[in-house]
Amino acid sequence: MPTLRQTVHVQPDRRVRIEFTAPDDVPPGEVDALVVFTAPHGNLQERSRVISSLAGCLARNKSFAAGGVAVQREMRDEWR
Repeated sequence: MPTLRQTVHVQPDRRVRIEFTAPDDVPPGEVDALVVFTAPHGNLQERSRVISSLAGCLARNKSFAAGGVAVQREMRDEWR
């Protein structure tokens, strides 16, 4: 299922105009389209700050206390 993303402006009267060209793999004719409204994601600097706040969080997790290599070996051994 192809996905398209477009930022739009909601008018004061709550109207939104959305226009896009369907991808080549969508056949002509009637199709269902889904519109999902989400809050703006903020600027790049803010997103980078949020992502940076996650750095190192697994290192402090007791499940990973044995170290990365040991955890990988344990995961692989589960497949045997």
